[in-house]
Amino acid sequence: MKLRVTIAIAALTIVSLGLTGCAQVYYESAKNKSTDLSVKVDLANAKIAVLAYFFDGGTGTPSLSVEGLGDYGFTQSPEVSDAGINWSGEAPTSAGQPFCITASSILGHAFYVTDNAPISDTSCSD
Repeated sequence: MKLRVTIAIAALTIVSLGLTGCAQVYYESAKNKSTDLSVKVDLANAKIAVLAYFFDGGTGTPSLSVEGLGDYGFTQSPEVSDAGINWSGEAPTSAGQPFCITASSILGHAFYVTDNAPISDTSCSD
């Protein structure tokens, strides 16, 4: 009888460890997706802020920073890499000029957004 109980406890322990491992993998995947989503939201806000800046009559290349475009909704979360949110290629100096903005997550995933296209993980020149 003791052997059966010992085997049952061992089996439950193995199942429990397997479920814990699965939950940890799921948690890490969800955490990584959340990190990348934060960067994508920051890029969307940056695009809107640049468009609003020019719509509001702004001239010259706006600074991609909270100080430069914060009044227009620009944000930068901690999930953005130390490189920050930057212009990719030539920055616009007036309304109607095409632009591309890029940012990388702290996980190293790069994302791009242009004045006329949604956020993508493909560079603006592709």
